[in-house]
Amino acid sequence: SGQVDLAKVFFKLGLRVVLPIAIGQFLQKFVAPAKEFVKKYKPYFKKAQEYCLVFIVYTVFCKTFYNGSDVNVADVFLMIALQFVMLSFVMVLAWISLRVLFRNEPKLQAMGLFGCTHKTVAMGVPLINAIYEDNPMVGLYTL
Repeated sequence: SGQVDLAKVFFKLGLRVVLPIAIGQFLQKFVAPAKEFVKKYKPYFKKAQEYCLVFIVYTVFCKTFYNGSDVNVADVFLMIALQFVMLSFVMVLAWISLRVLFRNEPKLQAMGLFGCTHKTVAMGVPLINAIYEDNPMVGLYTL
């Protein structure tokens, strides 16, 4: 069914997304040793961030297959194809927009395109998890 408890979803998003960002911003602005620590170990934090994102997606798919799902193989491949078409369209649109906004700055264009796709995954997976946490199709929605 289409029932979503918005208060519960916003609470979960606050805990999973907003609170870590707020703590990070606070530490960056007001705790100098934390800022130096992060600067010193930045490559390790980057790798940890990537591994955490992969782990989150992995656990969503594990949960889906553990609980069972009525999804057949055709649905999975259809979802992959639709996602590929939509992502390609949005990336082309973003690239054109970035070329218009940053005409003579190819580094900003490339960074903008990377930022658009990376932040979508980083924010989208917690959002999907918060909304459809108990739904057995959450893995397909995450795909």
